[in-house]
Amino acid sequence: ESWLPWLSVLGAWLAFGSFAVPMKWQSVTDARVHPLVFQTYKTFWTFVSSHLVLFFIPYEFTAWGIVSGISWVPAGICAVIAVQNVGIACGQAVWQVTNIG
Repeated sequence: ESWLPWLSVLGAWLAFGSFAVPMKWQSVTDARVHPLVFQTYKTFWTFVSSHLVLFFIPYEFTAWGIVSGISWVPAGICAVIAVQNVGIACGQAVWQVTNIG
């Protein structure tokens, strides 16, 4: 039971650190993909993969989940725009500081 939190940390470390990489691929920048398209893909796969937790923890509805979902899309669009304009390293550094502060 003590390995599950560490496995979750490892998964978050791998996934959160790499989701922005395809945004900088040459084929994607040449196609000028709209930030809302990236946010739609990211939201869909987060929704699908977050249901894997239900194998281990029972479902519990809270109003904070709705608040989080409402803030997810605008924040994600801003993250995509940041990566497109200043790059992955600077973009992630800025939005991590604003999340903490």
